[in-house]
Amino acid sequence: MCGRFQFAPQSPAIVAEEFDLDLKELSLDSAWSMRWNIAPSQSVPVLLPTGQESGFLAQSMSWGLVPSWAKDPDKQKGWINARSETAKSKVSFRDAWKKRRCLVLATGYYEWPRKGGPPNLLHREDGGVFPFAGLYEAPTPHSKTGLPTCTILTAAADPSIAPIHHRMPVLLAAEQRRAWLEQGDLGLAVAETPLLPFPLATQVVSQRLNRVGTEGQDLMKPDAPEEPPNLLF
Repeated sequence: MCGRFQFAPQSPAIVAEEFDLDLKELSLDSAWSMRWNIAPSQSVPVLLPTGQESGFLAQSMSWGLVPSWAKDPDKQKGWINARSETAKSKVSFRDAWKKRRCLVLATGYYEWPRKGGPPNLLHREDGGVFPFAGLYEAPTPHSKTGLPTCTILTAAADPSIAPIHHRMPVLLAAEQRRAWLEQGDLGLAVAETPLLPFPLATQVVSQRLNRVGTEGQDLMKPDAPEEPPNLLF
């Protein structure tokens, strides 16, 4: 699954150039600012198709998809993840799968060891930005933020990731982006043996990341080991 991720590109200009976006427009949107601890319900950077052969539309969305038929949208936290194997047919996601596919941008995501301990950051070896396959819904009439809501698709983990967690977000290579947006094709992510579209590196980061609202690049440094208590008195 994916319950926390980061968007901390090496340069905003690189992101704008790679995805053919307006850098000045992005600088005015807080969802596109550098953040190392993005949590559910927060705004996230999303790309939508333009309807043309090139380029994308930049959009801010609230992380946690709330379907249009939700009885009490204000109290609905929304689904932050959707299983790629079943989302196409589940009532919560099937309409979005047909009509509202998106890309959620990240520079890494976090997983926590099953037996406890500090979180692991999984990121591209070159430090670049990459997209998760996502689905979205338009904002409900009584939405407090006025933002569309989105979810990140997950799949069975690549064998190299499985020791950390048995699921992983659906990661898309450059040549897979339009196939997902235009045809709903997830490519390698739904293969019998899921494969990573690019190499991932892992690193242990600070447990302070556990607290929602804690931010800053220093979260990427592992915590100093605790010193044993001094029993001499």
